[in-house]
Amino acid sequence: MNRYIDMHAHILPGVDHGSDSVETSLEQLYLAECAGVSVIAATPHYYPDRIGSHSFFERRDAAVNAIKEEYRGSIEILPGAEVYLCEGMQNHPRLNELCIKGTSVILIEMPSTPWSQRYVQTLEEIQYRGYQVLLAHVERYPARNMDTLFDLGFVG
Repeated sequence: MNRYIDMHAHILPGVDHGSDSVETSLEQLYLAECAGVSVIAATPHYYPDRIGSHSFFERRDAAVNAIKEEYRGSIEILPGAEVYLCEGMQNHPRLNELCIKGTSVILIEMPSTPWSQRYVQTLEEIQYRGYQVLLAHVERYPARNMDTLFDLGFVG
């Protein structure tokens, strides 16, 4: 059987819109396991302009621990974040902790407003600092914006 990696999953109970309980999270993991998933990145939303990083990490890590206490399956759960891009994000003091654990991959959600050149520069600076930018929800963005990012080497 093929084994898959799910790079973006809202499976953490009570952290964002993906799961309302540990039981729901366990059902999500069971379904993912049936589909052949062997690794899942738990990537709740992180809005740097709405929540402090300390509170985010505290909530995320508590939810991961709550699932791991109950989960008896074979999927490896890697904490991460779906990071809403803000100008200056490259200077976030805990940027490495927003990456999918054990990797340099950072999942970025682009703003729904028109993108200024500063957003692209922020992405370039994140990439320059050694992070691999993975774009979430590329289907939501105008094709001309995506073409610009793809031309610069970003992956969706």
